[in-house]
Amino acid sequence: MRTRIAPLGNVSSLQFTFRLADGRIGTGIEPVREAERLLDDATFAHWRLTQDLGLPRWYMMTVRLERSGKYSVDFEYRDDYQEGDIMKPLE
Repeated sequence: MRTRIAPLGNVSSLQFTFRLADGRIGTGIEPVREAERLLDDATFAHWRLTQDLGLPRWYMMTVRLERSGKYSVDFEYRDDYQEGDIMKPLE
């Protein structure tokens, strides 16, 4: 799951990708609306907390979850954000 939040916190987006058993990558599947809302709320709360603590505000958070249960979280920071960047598709 990747979530992106604009620098002012006024726009956010969630994107889900998954690896199929045959190794292909699938996209576009979203969880049920309640789960999506909870994920969006949690990522935005984390984004606000980093701002309140005076830490650099991240632009994108990527959460990877393996079938084994192992997970990792990576953050991307951007100084060159342009209006509308959040709507651009991720690679």
